[in-house]
Amino acid sequence: MTGAGFSYTAKNPHSLVDTDDNTDFASASYARTHGFGISAWPAFTPDRTNAQYASSLSTADQKKFGDTLSSCSEHAEEQSRQEFGVEFANSRFDRIDGSVRSSAAYKQAAGEWRTCAGRAGYVSQDRTSLIAALHSRYDTLITRITGAAELTPAQTEQRAQSDPLYRGFQQEEIRAAVATFPCSQKLDATYRDAFRTAMKNIP
Repeated sequence: MTGAGFSYTAKNPHSLVDTDDNTDFASASYARTHGFGISAWPAFTPDRTNAQYASSLSTADQKKFGDTLSSCSEHAEEQSRQEFGVEFANSRFDRIDGSVRSSAAYKQAAGEWRTCAGRAGYVSQDRTSLIAALHSRYDTLITRITGAAELTPAQTEQRAQSDPLYRGFQQEEIRAAVATFPCSQKLDATYRDAFRTAMKNIP
């Protein structure tokens, strides 16, 4: 960016990552407050430094700034892939994850999760399937709430929070997350242990 004659400040990481409601399956407090994070509205730290700088430029320079930023971003992503081996790392993770999920220990723990969740009143293949079913209902609710209107996230949140069915869904999501939390903790511990072992054996 500076090579093209522009000022640019690297983004605050908190402006990219949800720092308030980022899903945390290891936290009982999170489960009691946000459930699985499906109906939690993300909160990001504002980062307006570059926007303020860009607004101070002429119309022509604003366009050039945007084009240059896009080009630099693509270059940075490509450099990251080459230098840090993202594709290789992803491929290795997939191999390790597949090995873990096909192991006898994980399959047994997954069966215990289903039994545990079933006793709590939730019949589902696994946590992912339970979340997917809830997410499908969430999507239907949001579609009904927004209708054909093109709303900002803040406007959508405002409408949703005043909708009785939506608030009911939030409470149901929290109940499901809290009820299955002990089941998931045991399964997640098995996954972590098996993953660490597989990392030592899979190049």
